[in-house]
Amino acid sequence: MATKQTKTSKKTTATKQKAVTKKVTKKKPSAAKKATTSKKKVRTSRGSKKSTKKVNREDLVVALPEQAFWVTNGSTLHTLLELAEELAAMERDVYLHHVTKDRHDFADWVEQVLGDSGCATALRRAKAPKSAHTVVVTHLKRYQL
Repeated sequence: MATKQTKTSKKTTATKQKAVTKKVTKKKPSAAKKATTSKKKVRTSRGSKKSTKKVNREDLVVALPEQAFWVTNGSTLHTLLELAEELAAMERDVYLHHVTKDRHDFADWVEQVLGDSGCATALRRAKAPKSAHTVVVTHLKRYQL
């Protein structure tokens, strides 16, 4: 009888081991799951350290006296910075004298004389002096002042 008990206990032990190994293998993540779980995003606290990355800014272009922009109110502009200041204080009728459906004097001058085609493209979409001012101020961030 001792032999029967040993065989029975060996069988139940073997059956239990198979069940345990099946459970363990089911819990292991698949290869695809491993790939997705290994790509975890790392969070950093905001404002913990300022970036020391140096931004290369362009030099502000200054138009020659013969290439200056003459506004109908008597002002003369040589830089994008002066254009921003002028647009901030400009009357709507002065702006509309230089901007029509057919032409945009400010955008043409910025593109041809100052060489900033991105600013000129954005200026062409501006319908008022305030929106044009916003465009120029946004583009001034690219320059060393």
